[in-house]
Amino acid sequence: DLNVGILINFPWLTFALAIAVVALAWRSPHLLRTPAVLMSVAALMVFLLSFSQIPNVNHGGTPGISRYGLWFIPMTLSVFALCDGVGRRPEQNRRRGR
Repeated sequence: DLNVGILINFPWLTFALAIAVVALAWRSPHLLRTPAVLMSVAALMVFLLSFSQIPNVNHGGTPGISRYGLWFIPMTLSVFALCDGVGRRPEQNRRRGR
């Protein structure tokens, strides 16, 4: 149901994730095949399959968004971390003046 999901209740996350994936695919597509991103995608598929089996997605006490939708938010961190440059080695950061 789209009314209790991430797309309607938190559209900026979807928009930011789409921009991050496009930027990574443009700049360095091999980063999209890192273990963290692949594990997030695998967990996303398992969650989507299991959440579709739940008979009542509206319970859980979270106003507006389903609690199952909230579980998708941490999975975006692996992509956002790659865009932020967190994966750089410390010596690379020192050479760049950071």
